[in-house]
Amino acid sequence: MPRTAQEIHQTLNPTSVVLVGASERSEWTRVFTSNLREWGFPGRLNFVNPNRSTIFGQPAYPLITAVPDQVDHALIVVPAPSTIDVLEDCVAAGVRSVTAIASGFSEAGANGRTLASQVSEFCNDHGISMVGPNCLGFINFPGRAALTRNWLDGLPTDGDISLVFQSGQLGLSACGASFARGAKLRYLISSGNELVVNSTDYFNYFVEDEGTRVLGGALERIADPARFETMALKALQASKPIVICKQGRSTVGARVAAAHTASIAGVDTVVETFLKDLGVIVVRSIEELIETSGLLARSGAPRGGRTIFFGTSGGAGGYFADLSDGTAIELVTFSEELQGTVAAIAGIAPEAAENPVDLTASGGRSVRDAVAAAAASREAEVIVVQGDEPRSPAIHGDDYIARAERNLSLLRDLRIQGHWACFALPADREPTAFGRELAAKYGIWYLHGFSGILALQNAIEYGKGKDSCLAEASYRTVRRTTIEPFERSGLTGRVSEWRGKRFLTSAGIPAPRESLCSTVGDAVAAAEALGFPVVLKVASPDIIHKTDVGGVILNVDGAREVSAGYEQIVAAARKNAPAASIEGVLVSKQMSAGCELLLGASIDPTIGPVVVIGAGGLYVETLNDTAAALPPVSEEVAAELLQSLKIWPILAGARGRPRLDLEALITAIVKFSEIVTDLGSDISLIEVNPLLVCKRGEGVYALDVAMELVKS
Repeated sequence: MPRTAQEIHQTLNPTSVVLVGASERSEWTRVFTSNLREWGFPGRLNFVNPNRSTIFGQPAYPLITAVPDQVDHALIVVPAPSTIDVLEDCVAAGVRSVTAIASGFSEAGANGRTLASQVSEFCNDHGISMVGPNCLGFINFPGRAALTRNWLDGLPTDGDISLVFQSGQLGLSACGASFARGAKLRYLISSGNELVVNSTDYFNYFVEDEGTRVLGGALERIADPARFETMALKALQASKPIVICKQGRSTVGARVAAAHTASIAGVDTVVETFLKDLGVIVVRSIEELIETSGLLARSGAPRGGRTIFFGTSGGAGGYFADLSDGTAIELVTFSEELQGTVAAIAGIAPEAAENPVDLTASGGRSVRDAVAAAAASREAEVIVVQGDEPRSPAIHGDDYIARAERNLSLLRDLRIQGHWACFALPADREPTAFGRELAAKYGIWYLHGFSGILALQNAIEYGKGKDSCLAEASYRTVRRTTIEPFERSGLTGRVSEWRGKRFLTSAGIPAPRESLCSTVGDAVAAAEALGFPVVLKVASPDIIHKTDVGGVILNVDGAREVSAGYEQIVAAARKNAPAASIEGVLVSKQMSAGCELLLGASIDPTIGPVVVIGAGGLYVETLNDTAAALPPVSEEVAAELLQSLKIWPILAGARGRPRLDLEALITAIVKFSEIVTDLGSDISLIEVNPLLVCKRGEGVYALDVAMELVKS
């Protein structure tokens, strides 16, 4: 049952806490108590233990109902089987928000799943919001509510990054990484099993929370995808980036194992496509998560990727260029005017004033003027300056610190004027407390090593793609309600190639001229009517990979060859797939040369399908060249998918090759995406492989179709 933003606010902002199951011998009790006391929780902390009269010098009570103070949050540290008893006491005491720490629920076999169901039902029936169970608690940094098992280095109260981790250990690590890099957190939640409150509930609250600028975390699953989609679009509209470290694998592979789409696109394609098409930044590590969140919270997102790098080392500039290669970071070529200006400022030869710029070791004092000139030129959207957070005045001396502060103030002033700039250091070196405080004072972020490069790329892609994500989301929303249902009477379960092609043809995706034949004579007559050469294929809803059973013969040229081929195919199919139902032999017109693609759908049982396009035919498994998008797709998205493929130059007519029929191909992708949208959860499998793309003006053709619908 979804929780409202107000319910989440009350859960994460307690004014009084009771620790149920408290014991001085328990490390959990000691850490929770220490964190709440040491970091200045402004509310009241009480203890409940029926076997103790005092704990840590305070009275202990047998039940929550016996606590004399009003309690609004229960921190439950009892074993899993006792959780229901504590929840009943919460209801009696009027407590409607809790954190359950214990494991032993859904992850603990049949008995644990039964207990989890009981706890979830009880909480929903009584309006209780639960963090966890099987978690390490949460931290509300500005409210100084450290209800956490984490060991904390501090509790800054001015953070603007709110994160959710299903894994408590990953959350603990992320907390340490945030402190180390100077990324300031607002909320850090260990959501655990999410029996009652899930990550989407928290994210929905963060989007509405005025103090949160960036939200995200590390997730094993997408809770309530429909609500997540609505939330993500609200975040885009509010310019609040979402940064997710995607964990684990989805179950998409199991439902489409008979086709190539899932295995080639990757079993986690659906989840990643779902997130990226909603403007969510998907990262691969905790370091990248924290670096990206810190950069976006401190500096926001640039408008584009054209970048100028200034350094005092040729090696550092070259290293930055190497790391940036193949990313959204585009090192621009200077105009003659800017090149001359930078050369004059730095006192270097004009030909040496190229991007990335090496101001040389003696050019540190020219950084300010060079950066100002680059900003004034408007030749780039991003300015990166080589630099390291100062360690301390004692290490560097007052003159160095003063120069560093002048450079920091320059970048701050540029941001005020609408420019985007940051510092970068080649290696990931943890800043000192002094360095973190100085960077925060001027509102400037330092990119830390390779994770910093990834963060800059993420920020650029977010800034460039936010508007198009919103536009495509609007298109999907409207188009989903206007697609006319496709006629699919008689289609159920595993569908034969013949029936699948007839369905696609009626929906607007053509197939070659062909006939389904049940006798040798019919096959010969059909081939003569179509004109030689022809293709012979076994027709069976139970045989998807026909070549594996000897069920395909190409370039059949003549009646005698058709007769012999018919008998050969039927015999091979009966021998190699004895349980298959054989409808006959499909006789198809042999098509002229073109480019073979795969057009299919990968399907997740909770999120649904995504459309996958890629290299097909003989190359589907060797090239592993695919792109995916949420359906339905517009013509613009279809074109972008094609342009992202490695085989795009072949489609577009590279090196004198004829340009293929891109217009017909884009139309087919759009139409296929609408079919997938209409079929929705009724799809178990749908794949066109190969989809033949002919020369310009000659169209596209579905040469083979694998299709299965959920049986009604």
